[in-house]
Amino acid sequence: MTIEQIYPFFIFAGLIIIGVLIYIHYLTQKAIRSILEFIDLNTKLDYDLNRFLAEVVPVLKKINIDDLFYDIHSLDSTLLREKTLNRHSIEKSRQSGDYRIKLGIVPRHSRGEQYYLNLIALEILFSLIEMDILIKIKVIHEAFYKFSQLQTFILHDTKNLAQYFT
Repeated sequence: MTIEQIYPFFIFAGLIIIGVLIYIHYLTQKAIRSILEFIDLNTKLDYDLNRFLAEVVPVLKKINIDDLFYDIHSLDSTLLREKTLNRHSIEKSRQSGDYRIKLGIVPRHSRGEQYYLNLIALEILFSLIEMDILIKIKVIHEAFYKFSQLQTFILHDTKNLAQYFT
């Protein structure tokens, strides 16, 4: 077998490698654009978790994720959406003192590089949801702290007035 007979094989193998690389590049660019859409949507909705969860599903469909399900408990509120498709899903959960999050996605397919893109999308969604909850908790804690400062100030002034008139 001469080198001239092997050239077509190398050319064909190179074309296949270039095609696979272009396809992977296409998938990652699509995933990155969708992840940026998640972040923009969350910002546009002023970090409102209820509205974000309702409007994120069409963005997920763009990256071959068919369903989103969650069970979120934070402070005294609960958000729940059941899994509607009976296929393989990817799930993540976390529990802390003030909140509990269980989030899952049902991808159209989860093979090869698409599996890792699905994991990245789930992690980003989970982080955005957790950030929304933590922002809400922080605002509530700051309001209680300011209220307690005001209450302390009023009690101190009331005590001073009571001492002045007695």
